[in-house]
Parts: sequence; structure tokens; C-alpha cells
Amino acid sequence: MLNIKEFSVEVNGQPLTCLLAEPNELSDRPALLLNFAADKSATLNTEPYNITPQMFLDAGHRAASFDLPCHGDREVQGQPRGIAGFCAEWQRGVDVFAGFVDEGRAVLDALIELQLAEPGRIFVSGTSRGGYCALRLMAADERIGAVAAFAPVTDWRILNEFAEVKDAPEIADLALTRFAESFAGRSVWMAIGNCDARVGTDACLRFAEAVVRAEAKQGCSSSRFVLHVVPERAHHLSEDWRRRGGQYLLDWANGQR
Repeated sequence: MLNIKEFSVEVNGQPLTCLLAEPNELSDRPALLLNFAADKSATLNTEPYNITPQMFLDAGHRAASFDLPCHGDREVQGQPRGIAGFCAEWQRGVDVFAGFVDEGRAVLDALIELQLAEPGRIFVSGTSRGGYCALRLMAADERIGAVAAFAPVTDWRILNEFAEVKDAPEIADLALTRFAESFAGRSVWMAIGNCDARVGTDACLRFAEAVVRAEAKQGCSSSRFVLHVVPERAHHLSEDWRRRGGQYLLDWANGQR
């Protein structure tokens, strides 16, 4: 049995509705997973997005999510939704990704204040667009202990929805390579198919290379950055690889790494 609670956090003067799931029997020191894919309900309740949250819940930990911008309750009638909505907002001068980081940090502030999360025992995961958001949040917040990203977007210029604006310098600056130094020495697990044209296997490799260079520059004696390039069809990851990513995070949560 699970307890699923809805709570609201104010971010820049606007309410943000979140979902928090916890098992009836919590571990002695429960960790928190923030998971992102699309809208908050599907992210916590629908396969394959809920595989990692369910692993955390089965182990006695908590899981939470909120709608990505332009998804779920945050769709705006008459305007594009999803990734097309991201681009439309950008064209209107709204940086939805910086806004997402503000939202994620505010949610963590609230959960920590409520003693439902503990710095260092907070983990993030995400799929595709949600993988990008999870990685951006980790780059901005040292309270996050580790991240798992499944076939993540790493450069929005690759996506069809951004084709009209892909040559803008501001769109290039959204690539995760620009944030590589924030990942140096931190616990990152990623997996992507070897022919993922949707989000770009090559873009994912460029991000990994940028992190490796940042770690060398900072004098890291060892790396905790893991990237699996696996034989999959198109923009897809099997349940097995999702479970491997979930187990990576659980090992950190359970003190086994």
C-alpha cells in the first residue's frame, strides 16, 4: 500500500502542485527520489516512467514529482504543449529550464523543512526531456546525491521541435556541455540507445566527454560518471536498463557505494 499526498509550493509567487508517495513502512532513514518525465501523475504511476520510483518505494523510501512546464495541469489552452511548448515559451522570452530549476529547488526546500528529505540523501531521475531536467537540477543543487538519466535530452538543437531556433546562441547555451563542470566528481548514471536520433546519441557522448575534461581540469583522481551506450531501437530503453539505473541510485541511498 502507498500513501500519495498532494502538496503545494510557492515559486516566484506562483503555486506549484506536487505529488509525494511513500510506503506504509518506511526505512529507518528514508531517502527521497524526485522523478521527471512529463506530467506528475504519469511520472509516478505509469510504466516505464515509474520503474525507478517504484523501486524506491518498495525499498521503504519516498518518491515525488511535479508537472514539467507545458505538461499536465501546466498546459495552457490554445498554446503548444510538451516539448513544442518549451520552444514556444523560449520564443516568448521565457526560460522554462531555469524556471524548472527554481521550482525543483523550492520543492526540495519545502520537503527538507518538513523533514521529509535530507540533503545528500536526495536523488533525481528522469526520462528523455525529464532526464535533461533532472540533470539540470543536479547541476544547480549540491544537496542531490546522485542522478540517473534514461535516454536524456542533452542538447535541444537536436530535437525537431527546436528546428526553427536551433541556430540561436541562446539555444546552444542550453546544452548540458555548458554545465559540465557542475558534474565533475559527482555521481551520474546515464543510458542511451546507440542509434537514438530523437535526442542524439552523439550529443550524449559530447556531454560525457565534456564532463571527463572538466574532471581532468579539476584534478579529480577518480570519476563517478557512468554512461552506457546500449543496443536499443531508436529512442527507447528496455526495462532492464531502467532497473539498472534505479539500482544505481538505490545503492547510494542504501549506503552500498
